[in-house]
Amino acid sequence: MKAYYSFLFLGLLGLSLGAGVVQGSEIGQEGESWSLNVVYEGPHYVAERGKLTVICILSHYHRLKWTHNGKPVVSGEGGYTTMDLPGPDGYVKSNLTVESAHVYHAGEYKCTPFSPRSHSVYVISVSHGRSEEKVDPQGEDIQVLFEGRPVKIFCNLTAEGGENNGVAPKADIPIEWYKDGNKIHEGERYKIFRENFTLVIENAQKKDAGDYKCVLNTETDKLSRDHKIIFLEIKKMDKSQNVDEKKQLVIECPVDGVPEPSVIWLKNQKPVYELMANDSRISLGPNSKNVTNGTLTISSAEWRDRGNYTCNITSFTYNFEKWTFLRVKDVYAALWPFIGIVIEVVILGIIIVIFEKRRAKAEFDESDTDQGNDQKNIGKDRRRK
Repeated sequence: MKAYYSFLFLGLLGLSLGAGVVQGSEIGQEGESWSLNVVYEGPHYVAERGKLTVICILSHYHRLKWTHNGKPVVSGEGGYTTMDLPGPDGYVKSNLTVESAHVYHAGEYKCTPFSPRSHSVYVISVSHGRSEEKVDPQGEDIQVLFEGRPVKIFCNLTAEGGENNGVAPKADIPIEWYKDGNKIHEGERYKIFRENFTLVIENAQKKDAGDYKCVLNTETDKLSRDHKIIFLEIKKMDKSQNVDEKKQLVIECPVDGVPEPSVIWLKNQKPVYELMANDSRISLGPNSKNVTNGTLTISSAEWRDRGNYTCNITSFTYNFEKWTFLRVKDVYAALWPFIGIVIEVVILGIIIVIFEKRRAKAEFDESDTDQGNDQKNIGKDRRRK
C-alpha cells in the first residue's frame, strides 16, 4: 500500500511540475524544445519533400497523444507515421515521421497534452512565381539588371509555419547571400531583408552581374537557391542603310551584355554563315562593345547584297532581334542626274537650232516672193506708159 501511495505521489508531482511550466516553445542550446518531463528532438527546418522526424521522450506519467497545431495526429493519415519505443530509465520514446514533408506539415508538434512544451517545424519550399524573373530549364532564376536602378533578388525559399502557434519569427532564419562564391555583407549598396528573404542592390551597375546564391543552413540540410543576374543592353538600329556599289559596308548589332550574349546574323531570314561559305567578301567580327560576331562586314558591296539583315540576340532565356534594310546604289548613280540634265540641254539646244533654221528659211523664202512680185508690178507700169 505504501508503494502504491508513493507511486501516486510521484505521478501527481510530475503532473504539477509539467503544468507549472510557462506556455510556449523554447529552443535549447542543442536545438531541442524541452520541459522537465518532456524532451523533443529533431530539426526545426525541413526542406519540402524532405523527411521530417520529431522524437518525443516523456515519462510514463504523461499520456502520449500527438497533435499538430492543436489537432490530433492520426498515424497513417496525412503522411504521418508514429512509433512508440521504450525509452531510458522508464521513459517512453515516440517517433513521429513524415517521409515527404509539405508546407502544411509545418507548425507546432506536441506529444502530450499535459505539457505546454512543443516542437516548432519550418518547411522550406523552393518556389517561383516572380513575374520579373525567368527560370531556365535547369531551374535557375534569371533576372536582367538596368544600370542606375535597384535590383531585388528574391531567395524563393518560403518558410511555412504557424507563427500564432509559437514558431520563431522568419527573421531568425539564418539566410546567407553569396555572389560568385563570395559572401555578401550589408553595406551602402547591399541590403538584406531576412523577413522576406530578399537582397536589394542599390544603384545597380554592369559589374553587379553574376551568379548569386542564397543559402539556408538547417540542422540537417543545406538548402540553397541559385540566381543569375545578367546585364543586357540593346540600343536602336537604323531601319535602313545605303551603300555605294564597290564600297565597304559594316553593320553593327547594338548589343552589350554580361555574360556575353550570342549573336547570329540572318539575311532575308537565312543564316549569313551559309553565304560566307561561298562568298569571301562577307565576314563577322566583334562590335564596339567587344561582343563576338557583333558586326557584319561586306568588303565590296554588290547589287545582290541588297536585302533585310537581322542580328538575333540570345542570352539564356531572353531572345531579341534587331534588323536593317540594306540598299546598294550604282557607283555611277550620282552622275545619272547630271547626265540627264546635260542630255536635256543638248536636246533642247538641237530643237532650238532646228527651229531657228526653219524659221530663218521661211522668212527668206517669204522675202524672195515679195521681191519678185514688186519687180513684176514695176514692169507692168512701164508698159502702160
